[in-house]
Amino acid sequence: MPLAPAFSGRPSLDNLPRVGARACGAAPLAWLAFVFLVCMAGAPSFSQPLESSSTIPCNIAVPGSLTNALVCSNNATAAQQLFKLDCLGSRAPEVMEVRQVWRSRESLPALSPARDLVVQALMAKCLVAASLFQNSPELADSSELSFLRSALRNPNPGVSVIAMMGLAPVLTKDDIATIVEIASTHESLALSGVMTLSTSCLPEAHLGIASIRTAYPGPLRNSDLDKFMAEPIHRDQAEVCSGKQQTFPKPSS
Repeated sequence: MPLAPAFSGRPSLDNLPRVGARACGAAPLAWLAFVFLVCMAGAPSFSQPLESSSTIPCNIAVPGSLTNALVCSNNATAAQQLFKLDCLGSRAPEVMEVRQVWRSRESLPALSPARDLVVQALMAKCLVAASLFQNSPELADSSELSFLRSALRNPNPGVSVIAMMGLAPVLTKDDIATIVEIASTHESLALSGVMTLSTSCLPEAHLGIASIRTAYPGPLRNSDLDKFMAEPIHRDQAEVCSGKQQTFPKPSS
């Protein structure tokens, strides 16, 4: 399936709403809003949903359900539904639907939204967040992390940014090295790379941020990158790393 058209331009903090809350790790909601716009700009959209005669049982999928959106609608609708989904309840019915579609994605028709790379990246990000939030390793699927790590180098910046978001709570030294490399050589990924690394307490992440900022000594550093470094959500990360502040909210009983 052809890749979605590349997102032109680079993110700017001036275009992001000022929101102090966090979602899915230490990522600000403003960043989630930005990524959603990237996805909508980069995801191909089909005007007609899949017919029920396809190999997927669209004729029995409940209208309005998440499964219907992921399998039988169009890429934009599927991405919108995933963006709105609360992935921090790993046993919620909707998350279980995402998990079921994820595991069967390769057998779906070529035009199914769940075959689109942007939609797949959003599904993988959701499932990783759900399993981590509930501390349920039995629900984790190594294919989700493998997909996100591979997607970091995807030519579509929208896919790459979602992959960064999905990996933010579980960054390894290798992940950090990859993010530093791509963010230092692709200006459209610089701000997202810094945001992702800012969620990690590993010393390599802090060194990586400095490396990315050094790669852009001109207007980009003096505007977007420096603005983010001055944001309270970035400064608060020191308290998260010291254990004085939680990354995730406590699960409700």
